[in-house]
Amino acid sequence: LSGSEISSSVDPIFSYVGLTVNKTDNATIFSSSDKAKQKVEELFRTALFEKFGYTYAIDLADNIRDDYDELAKEAVTTLVLVFIAMYLFVGFRDSLFASITLPLAFLSTFILLYVWGYTMNFLTNFSLILSFGIAVDTIIVIVQAASAKIRVGYDPESAIMLALREYAVPIISWVMTTIVVFIPMMTLPGILGKFLAYIPITIFWVLATGLVLALTVNSALYLLFVRRGKNYVDDPHAVEYASEEEKELLLLEREGKERIGDGHIPLRIRVIHSVTNWYKWVLRNFLEHTFLRRLAIIVPFAFFIFGFMVLAPRVGFNLFPGDDNASSSFTITGPVWQKTEVTTRDLDGIEQVFLSYPEVKYSTISVRWNTANISVQLTKRQERKKLWQRSVFDIEKILLEKLSIFESKWYKVVSEVLKNGPPGSKAVGLKVVADDPEKLPVLIKVSKDFEKYLKTVPWTKNVGRSSNDTPGQFIFNLKKDLIATTGITAAQIYGQIAQAINGVTLWSVEDNGEDMNVIVKSSQFKDEVKLEDILSIPITVWQIQYQVGDFVESRITNATANISRENGDIQITVDADLEQGIDSVSTQKAFVKFADTYDFPSGISYKAWGENEENSELIVAVLSAFFIALIVIFAILTLQFHSFSQPAVILYSVIMSLPFVMIGLLLTGNQFSLPFGIGFIAFTGIAVNHGIILIAAINENLKKGIEGITALVEAGSSRLEPMLLTTVTTALGILPIALRDKFWSGMGFTIIFGVIS
Repeated sequence: LSGSEISSSVDPIFSYVGLTVNKTDNATIFSSSDKAKQKVEELFRTALFEKFGYTYAIDLADNIRDDYDELAKEAVTTLVLVFIAMYLFVGFRDSLFASITLPLAFLSTFILLYVWGYTMNFLTNFSLILSFGIAVDTIIVIVQAASAKIRVGYDPESAIMLALREYAVPIISWVMTTIVVFIPMMTLPGILGKFLAYIPITIFWVLATGLVLALTVNSALYLLFVRRGKNYVDDPHAVEYASEEEKELLLLEREGKERIGDGHIPLRIRVIHSVTNWYKWVLRNFLEHTFLRRLAIIVPFAFFIFGFMVLAPRVGFNLFPGDDNASSSFTITGPVWQKTEVTTRDLDGIEQVFLSYPEVKYSTISVRWNTANISVQLTKRQERKKLWQRSVFDIEKILLEKLSIFESKWYKVVSEVLKNGPPGSKAVGLKVVADDPEKLPVLIKVSKDFEKYLKTVPWTKNVGRSSNDTPGQFIFNLKKDLIATTGITAAQIYGQIAQAINGVTLWSVEDNGEDMNVIVKSSQFKDEVKLEDILSIPITVWQIQYQVGDFVESRITNATANISRENGDIQITVDADLEQGIDSVSTQKAFVKFADTYDFPSGISYKAWGENEENSELIVAVLSAFFIALIVIFAILTLQFHSFSQPAVILYSVIMSLPFVMIGLLLTGNQFSLPFGIGFIAFTGIAVNHGIILIAAINENLKKGIEGITALVEAGSSRLEPMLLTTVTTALGILPIALRDKFWSGMGFTIIFGVIS
């Protein structure tokens, strides 16, 4: 164990010392946490600490265990939902087979992740559940096809071989396109890119190993689960367009089996047949009318345009959607010159503000110079839901109102709820720029106007400027005549002032490898710095006592801190955070519109800033990954079908699904976001599967000499069952993830509404 940090604080009721323990790089967090707790408990059993108590404020290992518990529940829920969906389509044994064989792909993935040096973490676990909903399709399609063939009289061996011959090429093509979709995600820039790289890496291995298993080992396992049937359903449509070889094999394997009459066919099979026949009738009547066919092409395009013009603005945009993470922080900042003692005195008793709410589990306060950093941890979200307690956003709003009293004392209060994304800029903002340092006063005035506007927007919070106004600054002009007479230097005068105010470091004490400075300060400057105290600082020159005031002329002026420069220009950033669920794009547009109508003085201008601007590289990278994926998918499908038009038909269905995804986001309260972008990329790979197996079937029918519309109708009806089954299992498999929290909700519901549409 290494890296201890100790901070002390005084509470009106008791005193405490906080200890933070960090694990070494190669250790696991679970064993490190357990060992640290064991040492603490041993220590408090000794006589030295018998009068002391202790409590664990936070334990990341416990948080991760909670995540594992949630993921385990989601995995079980996903497995149960997929099993039920499959049972309704293919029966108990086939469902049991599909549910058991997929973990083999997970086992292979664990081995490969270990070999490549990747650790198990939240992203890996999340990706396994996400890939479950995707990879199960490779097994389901073959299982469903084999089950349908056993239903009409084939033996299990023949059924699985015929299913593999029919679906092997489409499945290989589908897995390749899905893997290709995820690979560009590994190239996303920055820390977040490395963070999200676990998703494509994990899904890549699950899909690749799942494909190999589906085409090899699973076929052998399937024969262990499925018995040779004693009866069959005489479905003429199932064999109407079969090859002569298949018809001959079917007649041979039906020998000794009893034909089931219509009245004895299981309800599940009767429903499937009824739906299939109804769909075949609708599809034929639809395709035989030219007007309806053309309408089917025009309407999605019209709806696509409607989606961008009407739905997209209503959906809104939030790059990193926040969620009730139970953690928030507050920063209370005083005047820049203020000392720690003054800040501590002014904030005396502030702990009670945070601990007076039942939702707050604990809070920690650290004061350094003019700034107090306060971390607030609420009880777990599940516990608060059970007790009908408030969310972290509700508590944040209440606490901000309580802390607003400090703003009348030159303090600035800023809050932040723990985000799922990386740390960065505020949601909206602009940079006000001056081309000449002499125009700083004008620049400050303009920035204050911009700040004033943002404060009038009702859903903004933490409005601020990068330039901090101070109550004032002391300006000293040297009396050159006296300095020349006495021989004292400006550096000596400054040194005396600095030592008196900041203290003198006499020596350092080493404690466990860390140096702690011993500093002696004048009690005269303990609370605040006054001009008269500075002027009375003694200076000895040639054994003659003087004061600083003897050598300088002084005045007090207003001051501004933290002015940044870029390419020779000086600039001040004006920005703000937004309340939960507010669209950052529309708010930023309104802010830019205000700037466009503002009457800027000569030499003053503005440029865009904010979270979206700062992460523009990431946004462009996600969009680029999507278009690259589309191009590579098109190339793979072109090679498979030896056609340019057929891959275009498949991608058409993907792109035309976007308005339906927008409706799904609106219904579930989600916005366009980074998770949405990742979800749509994932959906693209999944949705291609339906197009591949459908067009492959159409092409096979055309090769058999079947007339055009009939080839379409027969392919559509024969592929209806596997397409419905994979859609239902994918949607149900991802539903637990979509319901997990706001961050993953955008991704999950994008995939769900995408595959359905």
